[in-house]
Amino acid sequence: MLMKAEALVMKGEGHWDAALAIINQLRTRASLPALVVTTSEVDELDMLMHVLHERQMEFVAEGKRWYDLLRFGRLQEYKYKEQFINLVVTSNQTTNPQWIRSVLKNEHAWFMPIPYSETQVNPLLKQNPYYANESTN
Repeated sequence: MLMKAEALVMKGEGHWDAALAIINQLRTRASLPALVVTTSEVDELDMLMHVLHERQMEFVAEGKRWYDLLRFGRLQEYKYKEQFINLVVTSNQTTNPQWIRSVLKNEHAWFMPIPYSETQVNPLLKQNPYYANESTN
């Protein structure tokens, strides 16, 4: 349902009320108060942030957050890349923010390395570019 809400947001302002209705349907199921948003007073980024927040709450501890942020950062040819980087930096309190920013500026670093053992079993696999010159044993 939240993927549909995200798609509705991306279809344009005329679909934001429908996206908000989906969010509120989930919030009602979870006994949470309705999200009150005047869709004529927000922009696409605001609406996407509402959907991402709901996904974060709905899928807490399920390991989906990184992929949601990654997808968000890549939307519309990286239109929201800086917002993606800011979300990652502000949610990580254990690593140097400058280092995180420098790594995330390189889109190739957004993907995990393919394990060395897998590349040995299947020589057709090519290592993700960011890790191609590093040992991944």
